Amino acid sequence: MDPLAAHPHEADIQSLVRLANVHNVMLVTNPCTAHSMIEMLRLALENGRKDLFPSFFLTLESPSVAAYQAAQKQVLLEKSGVEGKPSDKLRIEQLESQLETLTSKLGAFLKL
Repeated sequence: MDPLAAHPHEADIQSLVRLANVHNVMLVTNPCTAHSMIEMLRLALENGRKDLFPSFFLTLESPSVAAYQAAQKQVLLEKSGVEGKPSDKLRIEQLESQLETLTSKLGAFLKL
């Protein structure tokens, strides 16, 4: 199979890459990158250099998650209209609260 040719499942591949980026999953796509990642993790663990991967060792939170949540909040506001009815604003606040709760539960789950 030619790695440079188009794949019929390209959309699936791109979706997995996006999910890995959003959820801060280390993703290596070839042997060279895998060897580099393993070596960096080994060095971080052996030398106590958790600062090399702070989101992996310390917080398990990706900076892209906050940006994603802000973008989603903006979409909710645009779709509902800032001058919407009070009930619309209340619903947005409820959805934002649910999103924050789910995000914190996901963070707690990932720390297990």
